[in-house]
Amino acid sequence: MPLYVGDGMQRLTGKQLTPAQKELIIESFSAFNDTLATFRTERDNPYTVYFIEEGIGYVAGVELAGELEILRCYISPAYRGQGYGYQLLRCILEQTTLERCFLEVRVSNQRARSLYERVGFVTLGVRRNYYKNPNEDAIMMEWSEANYDNETNFSH
Repeated sequence: MPLYVGDGMQRLTGKQLTPAQKELIIESFSAFNDTLATFRTERDNPYTVYFIEEGIGYVAGVELAGELEILRCYISPAYRGQGYGYQLLRCILEQTTLERCFLEVRVSNQRARSLYERVGFVTLGVRRNYYKNPNEDAIMMEWSEANYDNETNFSH
């Protein structure tokens, strides 16, 4: 029986992370071309939050004034393609008091773009040459509670 993401989801600051949770985050960095210095800076920011489903994945973001800018959405390789990313994002948007949520995604990452659209994100525009290694444009996306329809957006 598949695990329902959200049952064990934790909302933590960088200072609350356990060693195992830090390991999960650092494991994901190769997928995002990030460095340990990036993690330390992110972790020490008092507005950074981590929504973690132990052993499965996490969403890292900066939360301020009812808005969340998603920095990273990561699902461990063993759990990819099984709906866990969708469930994690859905859980965050349903169980928090967020009014708006923003993110950037590589133009070539069609799988992630499709996931975000299914959750209710819409495209705002393009940031030219936003990503490095390799250089690539980013699609800017937004989710807004004002435009959100629980029945429409979260039918899986």
